[in-house]
Amino acid sequence: MDFSLLGMWKSMGLPARLVVIVLAIMSVYSLSVMAERLFSFSRAKDQSRKYAEKLRDLLPGHQMLEAAQYASSLKYGHIPRVLGAGISEYNRGREALRTQGPHDVGAFDLVEAINRSVDRATLRVTADLRLASPAWRRWPRPRPSSDCWARCSASSPPSS
Repeated sequence: MDFSLLGMWKSMGLPARLVVIVLAIMSVYSLSVMAERLFSFSRAKDQSRKYAEKLRDLLPGHQMLEAAQYASSLKYGHIPRVLGAGISEYNRGREALRTQGPHDVGAFDLVEAINRSVDRATLRVTADLRLASPAWRRWPRPRPSSDCWARCSASSPPSS
């Protein structure tokens, strides 16, 4: 038996050749996902570093509007997305308190609003990091219908 690649290919049957072809395609796809992740993480690291350096200069001068605008221009960095959401919420809350006054806004807590905004942005960034590839974002995902809970609860046996 010849152990060269060509010799092994000639001695394989059709099912073995199909398995080799499928494994080769999966290997190429795996390498492309790895390269894309490496590229996107390095781009996010660079943008996060740029934002942190710019934020270091903007915060002592209380330039919150500029910090939020700069964060919105950096859409790939993880830090600008999370901190930008918090700073934007801070700006919106301060504007609401300034124009309407604390009595008109009601039980509005600015710190809680900022915390919720940062938590939402953190969840979005974490979900984006868990995706295998940005190509998955373009594919439509099946969504459960609105009557799913009614069908699921109707099919379950009654509890005694």
